[in-house]
Amino acid sequence: MTTDTNQWSTGIFDCFDDKPECIYAFFCLPCFACNTSGKFGQSPWLPILDYFGSVPPIALHTRFFMRQRYGIQGSIWEDCLYSTFCYPCVWCQMSREMKHHQ
Repeated sequence: MTTDTNQWSTGIFDCFDDKPECIYAFFCLPCFACNTSGKFGQSPWLPILDYFGSVPPIALHTRFFMRQRYGIQGSIWEDCLYSTFCYPCVWCQMSREMKHHQ
């Protein structure tokens, strides 16, 4: 069941709201990110490119387009900061958001 809101359904640090996903991301973040990217409709291999720069472009891109798809408020600057400094939490939050909107 989904509700229309202009906020993320969970906070960036609410990883323990979905413990199995949190554990999966903790032990194999590249696999988790690739899996989440594939579920969002992107190439599942794109997150591998995040490991070749200082700002992870795929996490940033995916977060931006997820906000657009689900009508979530925010800015590209927030997306950039979270994707750069809270990388694992960003992927967990995006995964929880997709589950919320199913």
